[in-house]
Amino acid sequence: MYTKRRQIFTIHHHGQSLVIIALMLPMLTIMMFGGLMFTQRVHDRMVVEAALQHAARASAHAVQYRGFATDQPTIDATRAQALGRAVLRANLVGLSVLDEPVDDLIERVEWTILPRGGSCVLPSGRSITSGSAPLVCVSISPRLRGIFTGEPWMPLLEAAEVMD
Repeated sequence: MYTKRRQIFTIHHHGQSLVIIALMLPMLTIMMFGGLMFTQRVHDRMVVEAALQHAARASAHAVQYRGFATDQPTIDATRAQALGRAVLRANLVGLSVLDEPVDDLIERVEWTILPRGGSCVLPSGRSITSGSAPLVCVSISPRLRGIFTGEPWMPLLEAAEVMD
């Protein structure tokens, strides 16, 4: 009986591997393109999130230096926001993943600038606090475009920065 079972499983027909490849190739192709699309979306999100983080960091460090004399460093909110917008614009110009003009995206950015510190709650519900150091919280949902599908997606991106 052992030899008969072994004989059944070892029978080879010409073209068996071709059928298996023909059945597996579409599934492997779909998995490959799905992996590429996922990787591309993660990369796009990281690029825009890094630009947002740099903008928050630049605006948090827009310090009025006369405050250091009294040990009360502070920032001018208007100047800090203008600097943050300029840094964000410089980092986003030329990105092909954006599904909207850079200036429209920058207008939708929500800025919370606390010159003397405090706490802010980001749209995700995360709370950021700082002592007396200036705090900048920034959030946006940019419209990003995928490579293969072309349909936009809008991840929630947040950044917070405290002056060191």
